[in-house]
Amino acid sequence: MADNPASEQHYIDPYRQLSPSRSFEDHVHHLYRVLREQYSGIDRFSLARYQADTGYLSSLTCAGDDTRLLDGYQMLLENVPSLQSLVASPGIRVVGDMRKFRVEELPAHSAALLGQGYRSSLTMPMMSDGRLLGMLFLNARTINYFTAPMASYCTLWGHWVEQLLAQESLVGN
Repeated sequence: MADNPASEQHYIDPYRQLSPSRSFEDHVHHLYRVLREQYSGIDRFSLARYQADTGYLSSLTCAGDDTRLLDGYQMLLENVPSLQSLVASPGIRVVGDMRKFRVEELPAHSAALLGQGYRSSLTMPMMSDGRLLGMLFLNARTINYFTAPMASYCTLWGHWVEQLLAQESLVGN
């Protein structure tokens, strides 16, 4: 039986462009572009590095429409109980409507995101050998954007970013 060439399909491997010669920032931004090809409604990606010696989470890189939104932003992890509890648990957090965070004294990062129209978020701690490296944040302007299957895919994608951050942390030390 002869092969039917019409049934054969070829696809571009979007991960082939990842190579050791590219910088950490290039890798992460490329991965974000690949994620956006799958889920175009993810409007913002941000990565904050955790500095264990000071207890601060510091803005590391960001991609999306407003990359300068929280540029240079720092916060003490101990001042954000919701992130502390997330680090202590083995999971991710999905918030369907970030407006639930509206309180009298809204943290600067939440106020900035809400002010830009972001409504949904997915947050994932970046861990390596039981130690916190940082936090991954994905945001969408659509309420309840992150479905369970999408969150599962984003978690897998986040673990790839986590591995890059772990490698970067080793190189940086």
